[in-house]
Amino acid sequence: MNSLKLKGKPAIIINSLVVIVIMITVFLGLKPPSIAMNDNGLDIGGLYGKLYEWDLIESVEVLTEMPKIGMRTNGMDLGSVQRGHYKVDGFGSATLYINKGHEAFITFKYEGRQIFISFAEKIKADEIYIAIMNQIK
Repeated sequence: MNSLKLKGKPAIIINSLVVIVIMITVFLGLKPPSIAMNDNGLDIGGLYGKLYEWDLIESVEVLTEMPKIGMRTNGMDLGSVQRGHYKVDGFGSATLYINKGHEAFITFKYEGRQIFISFAEKIKADEIYIAIMNQIK
């Protein structure tokens, strides 16, 4: 049985497309998630982004240190950047939008799952925390 072997231009085009897709995925993964607040909830953009509705958010807190991150169940891990679904010590199943090199983290529970977002500066985390608390009271 003959196997399909691409040669010449088709092989170059397919290999180039694969490399481009990988580069785009890495770029999007390294880009900090966008955070927007609207009447419906906290909207986190980027890879694994989602709208977290205000009335389903509970137990919000600011952390200055990220708890130990365990097994990745579905996500992306590029050095200090982690996006997606992981197990986190003391919290169980969690969704991470973090850079471990950042100095502040917000965490909240949403539909039984812990969500973590990192911020390069603690003041930004404090501002987002206050805005979330004002919405969920």
